Amino acid sequence: MPSPRATGAARKRRKALSSTAMQLAADIRCYCDANPHARDSLDGIAWWLTWQRFGTTKRNLQGAIKQLVAEGVLKPHQLADGSTVFGCPQSAVRSTRSGKVARAKAVAR
Repeated sequence: MPSPRATGAARKRRKALSSTAMQLAADIRCYCDANPHARDSLDGIAWWLTWQRFGTTKRNLQGAIKQLVAEGVLKPHQLADGSTVFGCPQSAVRSTRSGKVARAKAVAR
């Protein structure tokens, strides 16, 4: 068990860290929990965090894309290899552009 003095020093160091650095430290702790034998350089640890966040970002992105497809903002296109890409529907682009043009003309008057 760490001494109370050591624990207090650790608390002071944590308070000195920015919120971003504290979040990075928490992310590294999670990575170490899942990969207890991991060792790497500063650049290597940056990759750990990138890959760790990729999974979370991808899950959130899937929900956002599903919502945008439902709203008609994105349109799915099936490729020959079976994968799906998403694009902005041309009609939405045209209507947005024409709306901007109409607003610009109204402002100019």
